[in-house]
Amino acid sequence: MAGQQASPLQQTARTPNTRFLIHQPSGGFGGDASDIEIQAKEILKTRERINKVIADQTGKSLDQVNADTDRDHWLSAEEALDYGIVGSIIQSSGDLPR
Repeated sequence: MAGQQASPLQQTARTPNTRFLIHQPSGGFGGDASDIEIQAKEILKTRERINKVIADQTGKSLDQVNADTDRDHWLSAEEALDYGIVGSIIQSSGDLPR
């Protein structure tokens, strides 16, 4: 029976006072209307791609990730652990596996 491999997010460790911010991508655009439309479509594709990665690696539904990243969404280290963004909370670098 094969074991389930942890996602890259779940292989990370953070200290208790770490804060996390998840949000949709942002950017500034210029040019004529056609160029701005192209750039807007590209950033929307980027948002979809990033949110899918977050959903895949955290086990959250894509709808949940879309809602959470629609605006700035701050998480404590404990909340990030529960969300699946981080694999463990450590007290110091001495707690890291060697």
